[in-house]
Amino acid sequence: MLPVKLAGLGWYLPERRVTNAELEAQLGIPADWIERVTGVRERRYVTHETMLAMGVAASHRALENARLHVEELDAIISATCAPQHFSNVNLEHRREQAPVLISTPPASASSSHSRRSRTW
Repeated sequence: MLPVKLAGLGWYLPERRVTNAELEAQLGIPADWIERVTGVRERRYVTHETMLAMGVAASHRALENARLHVEELDAIISATCAPQHFSNVNLEHRREQAPVLISTPPASASSSHSRRSRTW
């Protein structure tokens, strides 16, 4: 078995907060009913943030929490409920936006016989 550990967790929340009062004004559903039924007081809506920018911000927070530098990592695992819209964005553009976290794998990482497994 490979020695694996989660070294740090990171997250990002979009800036725009949408309260139940705002939904009440838009939808005519009482704010207290929304909270009672869903348990949710507010939610976050994406405005100008991209999935990549949010992922980079969360990655930086995870690195800070783990007290690590990106060069010390073998893999970054990401989970999101945001839609994956990469059809109009190529890899070079993503590298320009987040050069520290998106890199070309080193030649040694492509070997299946390397000491540690790497995910790229």
